[in-house]
Amino acid sequence: MPATPFIGRAEELAEITGAWTAQTGAASGNGPRVVLVTGEAGSGKSRLVAEVLERLDPPPPVVLAGAARTLGAAPHDWLASVLSGHPLDGGVPAELAQRSPAPGAGTRLAPAAMLRAAVDVVRTLLDGRCGVLVVEDLHDLDPASLTLIGELAATAALPALLLVTTRPPQEAAFAPAAARTLRRLSGAPSVVRAHLAPFNARETAELIEAHRGGAPAPETVRALLTRTGGNPFWLTELVTARGDLAGAPLPAHVAGLLVEPLAGEPALVGRVARAAALLGDPVETDVLVHVCEGEIEPALRRLLDLGMLVIAPDLAPAGPLRFRHPLLRDALARSALPSERARVHGLARALAVELGDDAALARHAAALGRLGEASAAAVRGAQASLAAGLPDAALELVDLGLRAGDPADPARPDPTRRDLARVGAAAAFVAGRFTAAERHAADWLRQAADPAGRSDAHRLLAEIRWCLADRAGHLAALADARAALTAPGDSTGSGGAAAGVGARQAAAEAASALRLSEPAQVVPLAEAAMVVAERTGESIASAGVTLGTALAFSGAHDRGVALLHACRQIAEHDRDPVTVGRAVNNLVAVSLPRLGDVTGRRLFDEAMAAIGRAGLEFCAGRTTALGVAHALRTGDLSRAETLVWSRLPIETDPVERVRFAATAGLLAVERGDDPLAVRLLARADGEGRDVGLVRVLRVAVAARGVHPVDPALALADCVGRCRPARLVEAARWALHGGVPAATVEDLVGDAVGAAPQLRLLLAVAAGRDAAAVDLLPAALHHGHPARPNHGDQTRPDHRDPGRSNHSNPTRPDHGDPRRLDHGDAGRLDHGGPGRPNHAGPGRPNHRDAGRLDHRDAGRLDHGDPAAVGGGGGGTVEVVEAAPYDAAVHTAVAHALLRLGRAGDARQHAERAVALLVHWPGWRLAEAETLLHSLRAGGDLTAREIEVLGCLAAGMSNQQVASSLGISIRTVTVHVSNLLRKTGAASRTEAAMWAVRHRVVTPS
Repeated sequence: MPATPFIGRAEELAEITGAWTAQTGAASGNGPRVVLVTGEAGSGKSRLVAEVLERLDPPPPVVLAGAARTLGAAPHDWLASVLSGHPLDGGVPAELAQRSPAPGAGTRLAPAAMLRAAVDVVRTLLDGRCGVLVVEDLHDLDPASLTLIGELAATAALPALLLVTTRPPQEAAFAPAAARTLRRLSGAPSVVRAHLAPFNARETAELIEAHRGGAPAPETVRALLTRTGGNPFWLTELVTARGDLAGAPLPAHVAGLLVEPLAGEPALVGRVARAAALLGDPVETDVLVHVCEGEIEPALRRLLDLGMLVIAPDLAPAGPLRFRHPLLRDALARSALPSERARVHGLARALAVELGDDAALARHAAALGRLGEASAAAVRGAQASLAAGLPDAALELVDLGLRAGDPADPARPDPTRRDLARVGAAAAFVAGRFTAAERHAADWLRQAADPAGRSDAHRLLAEIRWCLADRAGHLAALADARAALTAPGDSTGSGGAAAGVGARQAAAEAASALRLSEPAQVVPLAEAAMVVAERTGESIASAGVTLGTALAFSGAHDRGVALLHACRQIAEHDRDPVTVGRAVNNLVAVSLPRLGDVTGRRLFDEAMAAIGRAGLEFCAGRTTALGVAHALRTGDLSRAETLVWSRLPIETDPVERVRFAATAGLLAVERGDDPLAVRLLARADGEGRDVGLVRVLRVAVAARGVHPVDPALALADCVGRCRPARLVEAARWALHGGVPAATVEDLVGDAVGAAPQLRLLLAVAAGRDAAAVDLLPAALHHGHPARPNHGDQTRPDHRDPGRSNHSNPTRPDHGDPRRLDHGDAGRLDHGGPGRPNHAGPGRPNHRDAGRLDHRDAGRLDHGDPAAVGGGGGGTVEVVEAAPYDAAVHTAVAHALLRLGRAGDARQHAERAVALLVHWPGWRLAEAETLLHSLRAGGDLTAREIEVLGCLAAGMSNQQVASSLGISIRTVTVHVSNLLRKTGAASRTEAAMWAVRHRVVTPS
């Protein structure tokens, strides 16, 4: 098993090493700098300290590291631990070293004198050198040591970096003393705070890959994150244990470590902890009181102090109690004795029956072996959980119900199994677990007893297969759904049930058309679907989302956005999570390209919060991709990287996953991290999907010289396989890699004409400087985002993040219609328990909403103009595609410099640097270098540029004079001016400056 690599914590490491650099450069009279590292147990505090000590530059001449003893703190533990590695002399009191006093030693020092003596010992050990004092696990220290640490932090002229790690003070052995010391450390004048949060998806995936080899499956990363809460220690324990990471039983040693904090605690604390674990998460205190039959508040408080329970972070301080992570709950539940299990589950089952809590009844009945009862309750509980926006909880109940059911013949008709399969398929789809959703949907289809049920099952299969990148399967399943409605022996006839299914089918077909056709062509289909829904009493929400999206992209933006908002509200009332997710995602798709940085970010963050609250993982990847594109358009590289990596390790949509990998690779190229880009290219290739963005990444890494393929050959491989927008992007990278402009022009062909920015870059690369300057207005033109660009409909592919749309950079490029929505997955709960009564009181008037929304949507008041892209027909905020507009400004600056217009060139270089202020990497370095040289070199005249060209060609003064028809003396003056303006020390350096800044082309 390989050693665990150091993962994450780069920012914390940089902060701490920066504090050391500042301390070593500070005046000798200053006190110590304090670094306070906090985090829960297992968050990697000790590992961070070890990495810090290895990377400090200059290396500290002395490191005094100490910690509390393993079992029970004793007075002066920290200093005694430090002194254990140093020889003692008679000046160190024996008590400080935890040694027996020498025979004839004097009386014991008073506490104040002992504190002064301890400080003097530390000074002596430092011996005037700037060292590092390491305090590991301050929460375990004794009061005397805590007092010493606080005193050292406030000691003037102590040349040291005080590096302290600790858990929250309530978990300390001496909580009041630890809290006082932490307050004192936090109040130090130069304190650096570093809190170690749990690992995110990217860091979790890196840890699994380091130990198991190869990028882990998204389901594995999700499951491991859920089980451990991202705690690095528990992650490592599970990864290093052989077995299934997602669902294998806990290794015995892991379970023992998890419950170890209960050792030595009163029996009540352990009993309450185990009962809470058996009852489930979150902890329902009322049920826990009933089960434990007594006062449990002191035990709950102690469990909070131990860090085993926490208050739900998103609802603190009034939220429910939860286990710190599911792994802990599993370990506690395993530690319960059989008799204790039976008692807790029996009492909880009786209470669940009394309260009508089907989810709890299913769990406790299954634990008691009452399988029939558990299976029936699981159906009802799963339906309720899905309607409440808890798809993962619904899926757990479905799995429980299926395990409790009759396994004799899964194909035998069974109404309970059919209902479990139906709700399981819907819940798995909403949760983004598409493989599981396909399995449940196929089971539902086998169990379906009527044409309506078969049609609904086929329709959900169609949506699942679209998400699994099976376009042919999607269309075939949609056709099967229609065929099921007209199959011989349809007992529903023309009744309401058949009409309702027909309305759902019409909505699904309209949504499918939106993915594959121009929006204007979809409008009549969606309108017809809404009419059918209104006539049959079916919800208009799904068809309305399709119509609103089509309207927004067909020029009626405000009407479309109004309809999307209204249909989202209807879908929320109907508890239709798929349509809610579609509405949320499509509102972002139609509005975000019209917004600037701040308003766009707010809209995106609100959408992602709504998706997270309702567990709508099925659309989270697509919405995230829209946020990535917006971050790149506004030139925020760090935000774009954060968003990409938040989804890449856990994205279950295979096409979105490969696009995220390619996008992450292109961002790595932008930042200059070429090795990471090469790894991501290999990962994207390993997915085995022909996606245009991957071909662009291949050209990019070839252009950087870190791929064996020649960039011209990589570009040629894109021809005929990528849609024009992708081909243009690949051509830009090929130019960056030094491919001649003529070669690029020949390969790209007609795509050049529709891409002014590419035409400008080609002109600069070919030396057609005047033509390039003339193209500048067209290359930087940003028009009104009135109409979407669907690109090549035969090869769905999303807008390339970071790329300006050359014909209209501010509008969205919807070449990937998948990015819009998932269509109507069927009414996920058709007539079953918990389905809203559409004719009941309090239901929105769908007929009126439909008339308003798709006929006169502009009359609706949305309140937040920013959320609808400006609203009311007002002006649209134009967003520049910052990194690529900056590339145009940089190229034009080079052209203007060669034309002798250095003043104008400087203005464009300054604009390029301004656009790249949040875009670190080679583009910014190139623009800053050019700007620096222009500021240093001053203005070059046209004649001086001609002379520079001659010097670069290796001509002597005589040859320059003959070539340009001027005197040798004039040449000498020009050369002298050139040396001064370029800051060069010789003719050779001036020639090199000219080539480096593209003033001349090397021969």
